[in-house]
Amino acid sequence: MYQRYLSILILSFFTFAFGYGKHAGHAPSPQPSTFELPPVWLSAPYPNPAKKFTTVEYQLPTGVIQAEIRIYNLIGKEIQVQKVTEVSGKLTLQTHQLKAGVYVIYLVVDNKPLTSRKLIVS
Repeated sequence: MYQRYLSILILSFFTFAFGYGKHAGHAPSPQPSTFELPPVWLSAPYPNPAKKFTTVEYQLPTGVIQAEIRIYNLIGKEIQVQKVTEVSGKLTLQTHQLKAGVYVIYLVVDNKPLTSRKLIVS
C-alpha cells in the first residue's frame, strides 16, 4: 500500500515539474491565426486501402522545373510514374494492376523526393 502511494506521489511530481499536466504553470504557446499549407505538400491517398484507384492532392513550390508522383514497392522497385503538370491539384493513380500489398507514394520535385505517403492496395 505504501509503495502505491509513493508511486502516485512521484508520478504527480514529475507531471507537474515537467509540464505533462494541463496546469503545469507554463503559458500556452501562441497558435497561428490562419492555416497555411507548406510550399510542398502531398495528401494521404484516398481511398486507402485502394482497389482500383486512389487519389492524392498535392502542392508544389514555385519555380519547379519537373515534378512527378512515383509509386514504389517495399523493396524499392519503381512501379509507376505520373508527371505533374500543375502547381497544385489532384491526381488519380490507377492501382487495379498492382498486387495486394504496401506501397510508398513519393512526390519528386526536380529529381529529389520531397515527401511520401503510404498506400495499401487490397
